[in-house]
Amino acid sequence: GKTVHVRVLDAGDGEVLIEVEDYGIGIEARHQERIFERFYRVDKARSRSLGGTGLGLYISRELCELNRATLLYLDRTGGGSIFRIVFSDPDRWET
Repeated sequence: GKTVHVRVLDAGDGEVLIEVEDYGIGIEARHQERIFERFYRVDKARSRSLGGTGLGLYISRELCELNRATLLYLDRTGGGSIFRIVFSDPDRWET
């Protein structure tokens, strides 16, 4: 029953952003550095009961890297999360 916003934004200078924003409980600061690690779960008991493996954000980050994009986590003041994928102009990529 919670709201999730998905946005695609032209950031200019050849960058496109995809953002997924939620209004949940957010991720505690002590966990934020590790959320993209393989098998890392913030709340192990809750994740287990819901079937979480700790692979979703890891796989997302790997797919972004394969596509020369960057996946970022942004903390929302007052709770919730924003995940941002940044695609840069492919003409500026190094080969």
